[in-house]
Amino acid sequence: MELYAYERRRWLVDQARQAGRIDVAEVARALTVAKETVRRDLTALEAEGLLRRVHGGAIPVERHGFEGTLTLRNSSRTRRPGSRSTPSDCSAPRSRSTLTRGPPRKLSRSGYTPAGR
Repeated sequence: MELYAYERRRWLVDQARQAGRIDVAEVARALTVAKETVRRDLTALEAEGLLRRVHGGAIPVERHGFEGTLTLRNSSRTRRPGSRSTPSDCSAPRSRSTLTRGPPRKLSRSGYTPAGR
């Protein structure tokens, strides 16, 4: 069965919703495509929030009530003006890079200074 990528992906979502689960090997045989093609399609559909990848296949997100992608969930949150972008308990340095630890070192004649000297 020859299908364009968008037709194949729509078919995958429909099959997952009807059967409750799809298997990569079975789909590859049914559509006469490589397993890698099916995996790539499932990854794209998971990124869109339509399927959830599981070992060897995928399930529809409606089956277990999975939320959409992280970007979709975070975009619905609102921020107050002037609020910090990182939480106060975050361990990431805010003020300066960890790469700048003191004054610059003099270079040797070759222009190379080994690390730690």
